[in-house]
Amino acid sequence: MIIKRKRLIFVVLLILINLLVFEIISSVVYFHRNSRYPLALVHYWYIAERVLSKYLLTERDLLKTKPVHLYEYDPKYGYSHVANSRGTYKSRDFKGTYTIGNDKGRVIPVPEEPLGRILFLGGSLTYGYGVDDDKTYPYILSQKYWRNWHIVNKAVSGWGTSHAYMTLSEEMERDKRPSVVIYGMISQHIQRNYIREGWVHTVAKYFHSHPHFELVDGNLEFQGVVNVSESKPYSSEVRKKELELTRAFLIEMKKK
Repeated sequence: MIIKRKRLIFVVLLILINLLVFEIISSVVYFHRNSRYPLALVHYWYIAERVLSKYLLTERDLLKTKPVHLYEYDPKYGYSHVANSRGTYKSRDFKGTYTIGNDKGRVIPVPEEPLGRILFLGGSLTYGYGVDDDKTYPYILSQKYWRNWHIVNKAVSGWGTSHAYMTLSEEMERDKRPSVVIYGMISQHIQRNYIREGWVHTVAKYFHSHPHFELVDGNLEFQGVVNVSESKPYSSEVRKKELELTRAFLIEMKKK
């Protein structure tokens, strides 16, 4: 019995020593790079988790799982906010409370007699992913600089230029059009504007679909929403279409 315990202790110590050596070597090799994780072992663990999830999580598994309550399926956008919903989300890096209003935009106080509406469009940066309602930059602008304006934040995490184009099209059909439209674009939006497999798989992890557009005779044509099985692996042709579609979306948005 004593011998078995000694062997067990020896094995545990040997494993710990090996992990320590791996950590030291990995830290030296990885020292010059940026990482949100303090330990190299933790960093590599999350890399392995992301890589393996692509193969261990099938589309059938995703379809069986219920979506998070702030979002719902949308036959046009792929997914959109649930009106009048609220949720607090925690991750390894943040905790934020999100409140969605009746217009499906993130809640911002409205002045009694606004001069007009300023509409914000975009993805997670404009939406304010990871921060409370009063920490988003549209909210801060509304309280510090544009107090007499009705600020509307219709950005949604994971949306791209195609979503902004569709939202703007709907807004311009309203009786009271927005006075100013601000689209917070980042470079990642380009890969969200077609049906690249990597991005469609990313949104599918959160139980969402993705809009599909094509240029037909130079005009934007909506093809419906797609899931992973209908996406296309990255290629030079896919990249070319992403750039062409992004340019077309921006041109049409400017015309409106």
